[in-house]
Amino acid sequence: MPDNTREPTLWLAYAIEDLEYGRLGVERFPRSAAWNFQQAAEKALKAMLFAQNGSAPRTHDLAYLLQLVIGGQPGAVFLVNEVMELAELSTGSRYPADLPEITLADCRRYESAAAVIVSWAVSQIGS
Repeated sequence: MPDNTREPTLWLAYAIEDLEYGRLGVERFPRSAAWNFQQAAEKALKAMLFAQNGSAPRTHDLAYLLQLVIGGQPGAVFLVNEVMELAELSTGSRYPADLPEITLADCRRYESAAAVIVSWAVSQIGS
């Protein structure tokens, strides 16, 4: 991994912040909380990419980001289910007509998926 620790650390700090912020809204604002969970996962994956090669693409496509992470760290393949759980939120949350109502149960699934991704990135990079 490159010696640059600033970018991965910043991305990871924002991922943790998005995860925690989402948790604050689960009960009252599940749609907004779900968006924060997607953002937490996206930022955690980008933190890993910055740690691996010093850059990350400007995309919200979680599946693509995970594919790039796996290219540098094949052990990350275990995150596929979590990424696919959150991937539907990437564009849907920007366009209300494209996103069905998010229930509390849905939001809890998104929270769990994001927590797994962020926790893994923390274990790889540190906090």
